[in-house]
Amino acid sequence: MKKIAFLIFLTSYLFSLPVNKNTLLEISRTYGYYQGQKQTLQKIKEKYPSLSHQVDKIQKEFDLSFNNPTSNIDKLFGNAKGWQEVKKKLNREIQQQKLSSFSYEDGVNFIEEVKQRIKGEIDSPVLETLLMLNPNYEKNPEQEFYYGFKKKFRTNHSPKTKGVDFSIDIPMSWLSKEAYRPNIVQKFIAQNGHSPDMIMLLVKNIPNGEQLSKNEIKSIINKKDMKLFLPSNAILKEFGYIELEGLSGYWQQYAVSTQRVMQTISMETLVYTLFYQDKMIQIQCSVGDFKNRGLEQKMKRFKPLFQAVANSLVLDNIYK
Repeated sequence: MKKIAFLIFLTSYLFSLPVNKNTLLEISRTYGYYQGQKQTLQKIKEKYPSLSHQVDKIQKEFDLSFNNPTSNIDKLFGNAKGWQEVKKKLNREIQQQKLSSFSYEDGVNFIEEVKQRIKGEIDSPVLETLLMLNPNYEKNPEQEFYYGFKKKFRTNHSPKTKGVDFSIDIPMSWLSKEAYRPNIVQKFIAQNGHSPDMIMLLVKNIPNGEQLSKNEIKSIINKKDMKLFLPSNAILKEFGYIELEGLSGYWQQYAVSTQRVMQTISMETLVYTLFYQDKMIQIQCSVGDFKNRGLEQKMKRFKPLFQAVANSLVLDNIYK
């Protein structure tokens, strides 16, 4: 079976531009991917008019799912130095591409392929870029999660989890990265790794191997004790009791600033802590800004997503 595909890759041309190389490369690949797909559908429509209705329908569905990515790219990068030249070069290359002869069956198969792309079957980092460019997901981050664009992270008996195995769902556009500090199992960074916003999964030993009862956990949920569990410069804002997967725990929301190389980043953090035997499982969710702008409002936007992620936790040990 023949496969029709357009994917434009730029290399040395991009690296000469005075903007973030990785971001521009991802944006350019995504723009080329989308425009190439659009032109391919148009070619199918022109050659096989009987497929016009299917082509128009699938194009609208793709644009609805990913919110017309070329328009969003122009809004974000329209004034960026160098982007217009990159865009012109991409458009020239796309126009110069010539499809080899393709059959009616090839056209039908490509339409089916686009249907699967709408469901998220798109190579990385194009899929992540399409998602992070969607203004609906920027405004309501939880929508990406609820519309099914999520991935399941499994600990798979990692030694970092200290014998506690679990799985959790993470938005597709959040880049998964290894963490090298003690107790951090994995971290996930928004906008495919280009954002200060992140989710971290941690497993810690309870000192002296203690196993706390529900009443003992509830007894420490007070302002004085909650402050003790935070960084010394943190400002505690809210806290409370939670239950998840039959486990007792607490949540805390606090503000903190931290130094990263020569910059200070301000963060608003929401932490869910659960107790399992002599271990603490933590889901640490943070939004950040290097200029400390609007973090409280940003946390309000992200909190529904963070709650959905926490609620997706499945502790495998319980079901063995």
